[in-house]
Amino acid sequence: MPMTRATAALVTTLGLFPLAALGQSSSNRTFKVHVKLTDMHPTVQQFAVSCELRQVQTNKICGTGNSGPQPMLPSGSFDGAVTVPISAGSCFGQPDRYKCSLTLPQLGYGTVPSSQAPLWAQPMPGAPFTPTIEGAL
Repeated sequence: MPMTRATAALVTTLGLFPLAALGQSSSNRTFKVHVKLTDMHPTVQQFAVSCELRQVQTNKICGTGNSGPQPMLPSGSFDGAVTVPISAGSCFGQPDRYKCSLTLPQLGYGTVPSSQAPLWAQPMPGAPFTPTIEGAL
């Protein structure tokens, strides 16, 4: 079987949505992260998204979460929103930054590094590859 390489992106256009808006505790949040994967190697049958909340001033992690395994389509693609529940940690004040990363079960749910991953998990040369997004809340 030929080795194909993938394109991967966590897309920020869907944005992040706090659970508090849905009537949940303000200390817990739910992010919706748009994930677009194409031409993934057949070995990749699942992926996940992990997120963390931080306070810039203290550089403290204020909450973490993981989407859990998400199934790939048989075509080796996925294009849609993934829900990531965030459990609050212990911080004084509110978090002001987020960071979400694409992970693969075959890599031990570690963040997908473009140059250190096995060939089947690397992007094609010149393909867009955004395994991590981060920004202000």
